[in-house]
Amino acid sequence: MKSFGSEADLQLIPNVVIFGETGVGKSSLVNLIAGKKLTKTSSSATGCTLDAKQHIVEINQHKFRLYDTVGLNEPSLGENGYLIAVEKAFKLIKELESSGGIRLLLFCMRGGRITAAAQYNYRLFFEILCDKKVPIALVITNLENEISMDGWWHTNHKQFEKFGMKSVGHACVVADPGLDRIHQVKYDESRAKMHALILSQTDHSSWKAERGNWFVRVAGMLRNWVFESSPSTSIPDLTAISHKLVHRCGFGPDEAAFIANKIVSSRNDSYTSLVSSSTH
Repeated sequence: MKSFGSEADLQLIPNVVIFGETGVGKSSLVNLIAGKKLTKTSSSATGCTLDAKQHIVEINQHKFRLYDTVGLNEPSLGENGYLIAVEKAFKLIKELESSGGIRLLLFCMRGGRITAAAQYNYRLFFEILCDKKVPIALVITNLENEISMDGWWHTNHKQFEKFGMKSVGHACVVADPGLDRIHQVKYDESRAKMHALILSQTDHSSWKAERGNWFVRVAGMLRNWVFESSPSTSIPDLTAISHKLVHRCGFGPDEAAFIANKIVSSRNDSYTSLVSSSTH
């Protein structure tokens, strides 16, 4: 097996991004895939949207880099969260780009109803951040009490179609063996499912964002997201946005001013369109 040591070699390791609400079992899923404890599990709702921890795992002599991310726990970003989300999105994509791009998205959610937060997480990562250009697979956790884990999917898969949540594959799993390893059989079955799911997406290249254009598009889409949920919300002015882009995202002053202008002007266009449509 090839040894990965140099920076160039590290870029050859495919990146897999795991996302979903807090408490759905993302950290447990990392440990399940790795076959050992790499990260602590937590039910805490603390953490900043789009922060991520990375772990390198090996599956059938293939290495993968798993990004365990903090997703949204509320449907709306709100005014105060807008620039923070833009900043974190840029840093995450920048890191993924420098390490080879994104090969696969794993959307993790608990078995049960599809919540508003789950829908927003799906939209944030698949549609907004990755422009629908990265394969996404669904991972359903906490199925310990199901007689057949796959039976859950047969019963509920139409709900995903109803909400427009498409995927290239799915895995119904138990991400924790339980007290005294009472769910060990399902846990081992789940690891095999996850390995097969990830390995099935190794025959295509990773997606890399064109950083400048990507940033303008994502900032605008996040802005529209905030604007849709609260039309009265005011996005920070040009100076505030430019300052944030320079000091927190590393853009040069001219580039930051250009992007800030794009964000504000497109927001104004959206407002004009909304007012026009409401008066006819």
